[in-house]
Amino acid sequence: MKRIVIFSDTHGNIHPCLRVLPGLGEISMVIHLGDTVTDCEELRGFYPQIPFVSVKGNNDWFSPQPTITETEFEGVKLLCTHGHSVSRTELLTMAKESGCAFVLFGHTHRSLLTETDGITFFNPGSISRPRDGQASYGVIEIENGIAKGAIIPC
Repeated sequence: MKRIVIFSDTHGNIHPCLRVLPGLGEISMVIHLGDTVTDCEELRGFYPQIPFVSVKGNNDWFSPQPTITETEFEGVKLLCTHGHSVSRTELLTMAKESGCAFVLFGHTHRSLLTETDGITFFNPGSISRPRDGQASYGVIEIENGIAKGAIIPC
């Protein structure tokens, strides 16, 4: 089984990430969905053996990271964005056109895991500044080509 860990909206506080990562076993990839992408670089320093993917958010003004990117892992395509610059309808269209199974986004600091037209929309919430009363992050586990997402409260 392969495991992708997803963080968003850490806003300069990676301590909660550093608390949960060691307990997750083998991690295949970490995705950071912006606000603040320099947190992703700092986390990468603690885990140089793990591939990291990041996009910039609305508070990452000078970041060279893209606002939207696609990544593929174990045959599962993921559309990654912070979510502040494009509508959900546009994201659905982009995901369908590129064959993405998941749209990963943040920005709201509220977790969400739902499916629309066969595309899973996944917001891990915020591990450091939740707006829905529960700090959280996301995990996608892939086994035998089947991907399942989960929001993990912490």
